[in-house]
Amino acid sequence: MQRHRVSIILPAYNEEALLEAAIQKAVQWCTTHTRHWEIIVIENGSTDATLRIAKRLAKADHHLRVIHLKQPSFGRAVKKGINAAHFRKTVLLNVDWIDPHFISEAVMFLDTTDVVVGSKVLNRHADHRPWHRKLLSSLLNYSLRHFFDFTGTDSHGLKAFRTRVAQSLVLQCSSSEIIETELLLRAQHQRYRIVEVPVEIRELRPPRQGLLSRGIRVIRELIALHKALQKNPLRSGEIATR
Repeated sequence: MQRHRVSIILPAYNEEALLEAAIQKAVQWCTTHTRHWEIIVIENGSTDATLRIAKRLAKADHHLRVIHLKQPSFGRAVKKGINAAHFRKTVLLNVDWIDPHFISEAVMFLDTTDVVVGSKVLNRHADHRPWHRKLLSSLLNYSLRHFFDFTGTDSHGLKAFRTRVAQSLVLQCSSSEIIETELLLRAQHQRYRIVEVPVEIRELRPPRQGLLSRGIRVIRELIALHKALQKNPLRSGEIATR
């Protein structure tokens, strides 16, 4: 796998408790599997020691870069990270969800496909989240299938892209809460090749936001995205599972 050139994107907001271990886990995968890699931490508006920790780690390893945004914004953090990626393959992870097995599968699939999605649904026994979190994911997926003709099983979580594809898609994205979902929907809408692989998830911390307030923002962004996609109707592609 030495041929793979990989950029790992890590948005980080108030992650002082988890950031160092997450980076170490990502570094371990990179040093084991490839000579050509980078990890980009996009710290956005943290009020704890997240930025300080990231900068300290970056001083010790030139493969690690830190981008600082003054205001909290998951959407802007994802965009900045993707646009800053140098290598051919980009893997978008969460600080509280570093999955080395997914990275390995994703970079292999990206030799022949454009987007790889880590699906929590393909193996429900590997989804160890609380029941209410699973229910919310199911409601989101139902809405995506009904209103967007979504053909996949999961839209929110781990993803990997051919970098040129991700950088093209992210230029079109306007959402923040659902930018991961928007990237995937736009990829399907534009008939990029998409593959899903099963992943395992365990929550390491409670959600950052209240369910009601986040739900309202998600609904607003879904409505705006639906209107935007309706202005440019294309036949959606199919999402394959492995």
